[in-house]
Amino acid sequence: MGDPLSQPEHRRGPAWSAAVDAYAKDLAAAIKSKLAESAALSQSLDRTFPQRLVYSGPADVLAEPELLSRIDRVEEHRSRLIEAGLLDPQHEPAFQVPVLTDHERRVLSVWVKDVEDKLSVYDELAGKIDLLKQIINEHFRFKVAEIDREHGFVFRTANQTVLPPSHFLQANSTNWCCFTSCSSKSAKTRSC
Repeated sequence: MGDPLSQPEHRRGPAWSAAVDAYAKDLAAAIKSKLAESAALSQSLDRTFPQRLVYSGPADVLAEPELLSRIDRVEEHRSRLIEAGLLDPQHEPAFQVPVLTDHERRVLSVWVKDVEDKLSVYDELAGKIDLLKQIINEHFRFKVAEIDREHGFVFRTANQTVLPPSHFLQANSTNWCCFTSCSSKSAKTRSC
């Protein structure tokens, strides 16, 4: 059958659907892999937290301004990962830090480092997802790409109808051609 991009537009149907489904399945598998990697790291850090806390020295304790800054960055990082579809939204109030005692700074210093490590597992994939969503959303009007852990990605129409990628592609092969050719180029050299 060959590369779907080399097929005439009227013959792309099944090949394109297979390619789109493969993209979506690869993304779903990558998300599942990162979730498993994050869970393993979380278990390891949680298991060793008491020991690392007890043996942390004065050099490991962050000054309050640095600690508060890193807590803010952690919350921003979480928000980006939620937006990318990698973390579930949390409906809890923002963490308001009062004046901290030395003991609290010590505990939070270990905690903030752990959370930074846990979230960093997703960074590479989040960057790719952000680029994917940007490219798709630039080329498909009246639809928005959403990341779905089970399916990889789906499209949501203006009336909130969810379309699987291959179903959506059937009516939009010209846009998909632009998407696939642009997504294979670097963000700096994209010309679509």
